[in-house]
Amino acid sequence: MGAVLVAIAGLALAVWLYGDLGPMRPAVLAYTLVIVGMTAMALLSAYPALILVPGALLFMFSDICIAVRRFKRDFPLSGEITWAAYYSGQLLIFHAVRAN
Repeated sequence: MGAVLVAIAGLALAVWLYGDLGPMRPAVLAYTLVIVGMTAMALLSAYPALILVPGALLFMFSDICIAVRRFKRDFPLSGEITWAAYYSGQLLIFHAVRAN
């Protein structure tokens, strides 16, 4: 179920960003597909879900923050939120893989 929700969120993001992507549209849509696929696969994996799932979702969230900043509008503390989500996500993913 979680992987389906991630796919729906990715589709919603792509639809929302679509008109603002300009010449970067193909690259951004392809990257969105890759990130959504990676996150969905993490949710379906055998690694410890209590560690991996938040990590994968934080990693995806950090990329969403970058897309919003780049193609929509900046928001308060965007850099700090993006980096905190990115590093926290990476740390959790690392610990999930290491714990297995």
